[in-house]
Amino acid sequence: MKQQIYDMRIVDDNLNDLPENLDYFFLVAGVDNRAYKVLRDLKNSEVVIKHIIVIDFIERRNGDRKYLAEYYQYKTIFTNIITVDANIHESSKFVKDISSRGFHFEKTSKIGVDISCFTKPYIFSFFKFIQKGIQVDSIYVFYTEPKSYRFENGFCKTYKSSKGPIRVEELPSYTGYNLPDRDRLLVVLLGFDGDLSKEINEEISPKKTVLINGFPGYSPKFKDISLINNELLINNPNNIVKYCKANNPFEVYNTLDKLCTEYSKENDFFVNVAPIGSKPMALGVCLYAIHNPFIRIIYPMPENYNNDSTTSEIWHSLMYIIPLTL
Repeated sequence: MKQQIYDMRIVDDNLNDLPENLDYFFLVAGVDNRAYKVLRDLKNSEVVIKHIIVIDFIERRNGDRKYLAEYYQYKTIFTNIITVDANIHESSKFVKDISSRGFHFEKTSKIGVDISCFTKPYIFSFFKFIQKGIQVDSIYVFYTEPKSYRFENGFCKTYKSSKGPIRVEELPSYTGYNLPDRDRLLVVLLGFDGDLSKEINEEISPKKTVLINGFPGYSPKFKDISLINNELLINNPNNIVKYCKANNPFEVYNTLDKLCTEYSKENDFFVNVAPIGSKPMALGVCLYAIHNPFIRIIYPMPENYNNDSTTSEIWHSLMYIIPLTL
């Protein structure tokens, strides 16, 4: 089912678009310049928030001490902050910890979340919790676009958001419906991180591979960087390359819907999706998987994440109103 109508706004152009109040607002602590931009916008717009929950990754908190002042800036913006410790590698455990904290969630709760500093596996665990555990109909999602990324010595192939070897794993609760002898379709949403797509493709061994490249309107060169960094699969004439806006989860949703109609519903492929592109693109994959649980979500889990700032400067902050029910 396509997302025919959707709500996506640039909130820094008009802070009046922000909700007047929220029952819960979630965000992840971080050192990027964009980490607390939305939190400041909510404060400056006098949005009434009953509970602000900061997810505090132990690994980030114990990172380079020169970044601690930036890391804890959230404490200077609001005083009614609740921190929840989390392990960056255990996204499903975080959901259990949230559930055990005694928060009084209801189906009518107004919930907001800033995904700017989430890891992508946490995005999937969080939204499964919101959909299954709380069962709200919709949620306000915020994301601040970076104006630039940090490339070592200015060389685009040096960008790394993770460290060490990776393992391609399926995400908990997103295992899909598979049967023996089904052909596999692999859909990779491309990112900057080296040639991860090649490793994923080798692990899955699909019959068909589709690559989706995101293009942010604010800097067309980013589209080219992801193409360069994934050139081995891009240059394979048997693979299909498609394009979506990197900041539009609903466009990703509709692209997946077309692919699944063609390959899964008409030709009985088992669809595997690897969301290694932008976080709004991962959000589109997550929303589609929630509505269509027959697809499987896989991700290249790193040994460690890069806990230093990987972006510089801030572009727009976006707000999406995400429907969790069809």
